[in-house]
Amino acid sequence: MTRRKHHNAQKRSQAEATAILRDIGILFHSAMADKEVRVVNIKREQVCILNRYSADLIIQRHWRWTVALSIFTTARVNRMEIIQYNTPCLQAELVEALEEDHQTLLAKVKIELALEGKGEEVHSFGWIAMPVTTDLELDKAERLYATALATIKPHQEAA
Repeated sequence: MTRRKHHNAQKRSQAEATAILRDIGILFHSAMADKEVRVVNIKREQVCILNRYSADLIIQRHWRWTVALSIFTTARVNRMEIIQYNTPCLQAELVEALEEDHQTLLAKVKIELALEGKGEEVHSFGWIAMPVTTDLELDKAERLYATALATIKPHQEAA
């Protein structure tokens, strides 16, 4: 009977967590209530509910987050930028960096719109944060935003 030499419980645990979260994203759109987010299954393009174990994996572990920042304009154009955060961080720590990067993109888009001179304006913004690097194309991101926005309760829209 041979023993495996390089068994590493921490690496195995991280690989399992990555497999569980590979299709999960946390989505925010400015049309939703203050700081409210939705969890989306990127592959299935559905809003989903995480079990406690998966939620704890996202909250309690450090991840190299991939975030799709989006700016929506009155011409229904989504300007999206993908940012890969190479330093692993907790989900709670991501918010500060995300705010700064979103403001940078917003300023850039506003300048582009002013230079184009077509009267287009920014009307909303959002982001999709993924703990595991996942390919996310613009059309898929737009479908995910639409799916998440469809879950807004009617009384929230008036607020």
